Amino acid sequence: MDYYISITNRCNLHCEYCYEKKLNTEMGMLDDKTVDAVIKFVNSLPNTGTIYYFGGEPLLGKEIIKKITLETNANSYIITTNGTLLDEDYIKWCSEHGVKFNVSHDGADLSARGINPKVLNEKIRILQKYQREILLQLVYTEKTLPKLPDNIRYFRDLGITIASATMEESTCPSDPDAFGDMLLKAWREASSVPGISILEMVNKITAISDQKPHQCDLCRKKMYINWDGKIYPCLQFQNRSEFQCGDVFNGINTAPIKEKYPEYSSYPSDCDDCEIRKYCDNSCACRKMATSGTLRAVSDASCLEQQILTLVALEKIEEYAKKRHSAS
Repeated sequence: MDYYISITNRCNLHCEYCYEKKLNTEMGMLDDKTVDAVIKFVNSLPNTGTIYYFGGEPLLGKEIIKKITLETNANSYIITTNGTLLDEDYIKWCSEHGVKFNVSHDGADLSARGINPKVLNEKIRILQKYQREILLQLVYTEKTLPKLPDNIRYFRDLGITIASATMEESTCPSDPDAFGDMLLKAWREASSVPGISILEMVNKITAISDQKPHQCDLCRKKMYINWDGKIYPCLQFQNRSEFQCGDVFNGINTAPIKEKYPEYSSYPSDCDDCEIRKYCDNSCACRKMATSGTLRAVSDASCLEQQILTLVALEKIEEYAKKRHSAS
């Protein structure tokens, strides 16, 4: 079981595309009582995989992260952060205690985040002194999509070997055909940048090669613990009482949600005849909710993105096969 723990949904930045703004949720931070209950709850369940420290900006609660890390026994710990509050002493402590970092970074232009790239890159250079496995997470919009290959090169030149690139959830292109052409061009070029891998492409190639489609299981593989101790299946459902699965004080109960929302883990009905359905991520309830606001559909842009990722992944698989054949 993986746990996504919201240290706080407050943040020191005001990113233009922040999901928290769209969720319209009450702001707060884990208090001492709830921290203790989170630790007790996590320790009461077997097989803790990864604990992800989430926000808002989780580094607003650095000492909370330390306490949970020291008093739980997970296989790994990861902080998803905008990076601006990093300092060398904290990086050193985290490195000594097996805590890794996923850093939000949109490449050369960080105006949508209100950050000076030089300042953030200096934080990353300090981080690289202590950790080699640093994931930089990029969000692209319709406007910034053409810059995706250049931004992947930018990450590579920073010494990063793995990056994540995801589309902004509310993307709704006025010309889907032109947007599809732009997606294909950008992903073909970005996925061919040497010396760096893109997580979404790696995952898609793996899903196709292993014939293992995405499966969305309600609180069986992961759960989201909000700063107030309430438990939800994923981040997109926070503060929606109809999707609350319990809390850290009383435990979990998913039966009412399964009964009320049988479509939770299903692909949208529009996907019934889709040729790439078995490779698609659009059965993900969080993805459906984020892009369409329902559990019965995904946005057209999200569907298009999955088509493009699958096409480029299939091209990559064929390319690798030809190289192996030539080598033999």
